[in-house]
Amino acid sequence: MPDERKDIPSASACVESTKPKITIHLRRKLKGEVVADILNEKAEVVAYKRFGMMAEGEYDNAMQQVKKEFPGAAVWLLIDVDIDRE
Repeated sequence: MPDERKDIPSASACVESTKPKITIHLRRKLKGEVVADILNEKAEVVAYKRFGMMAEGEYDNAMQQVKKEFPGAAVWLLIDVDIDRE
């Protein structure tokens, strides 16, 4: 008789899937300043953080700082260029 439970996810997988989904949206402004918007599951900005001027290769450092502030959350990184005229 085949095991019918193989298609049922484990308890640990269920716990992992219930963690809050946080999106970190890093924006690089025209002058090089980087701002991170932290969005909840409803795509509402719940916090933001300014990192000041950063080179393109420094996004990973900013991402690590944000991950420390939201430990255990699922984090996705989106990068775009903010073209507002400051």
